Amino acid sequence: MQGNRELLKLKIKDSDVFLKYRKPEEDSAYPETITIESSEPPKQELRAALQQMVEHVIDIAELPVAWRDELTVVGVTVTRNDVEGLVITALRDLDGSNSPLVLNTPHFTREERDENQETNVYSYECACDLDELERLAFEYADGDRGQRTFDFVDSENFVGAEATS
Repeated sequence: MQGNRELLKLKIKDSDVFLKYRKPEEDSAYPETITIESSEPPKQELRAALQQMVEHVIDIAELPVAWRDELTVVGVTVTRNDVEGLVITALRDLDGSNSPLVLNTPHFTREERDENQETNVYSYECACDLDELERLAFEYADGDRGQRTFDFVDSENFVGAEATS
């Protein structure tokens, strides 16, 4: 949780960002849920933090380490019930298909739920990476976005262009 906000879902595909988070209200039993869908590209740091979760996809899903460079992490879903939980979504291109393999990790939690119930707990490193991802996601929500690029190949016809002769 960052401040008084809790990340619920982050998905990045190309330059499209889907971000959903919860903002608990002190005087209400029902937190406000906020959803942002934007085609404004994220900063490279946010993309890199999401891709850093590939280490945990390999660990949690017991995948070959050789797949590290073949997987693209596209999203995380965080559950916030009694105990925080996490599902990571990654894609892997397939040679014989025009559609990628979609991998969703099993649901792992930040800590044990109950001594009598066996749970899958994600690593401390995963928790740290998720915290950083959440921080950067909220920077995006607050307007800290990637820089758009413009093609000024034809700068002579650009409005406001001055002759330089």
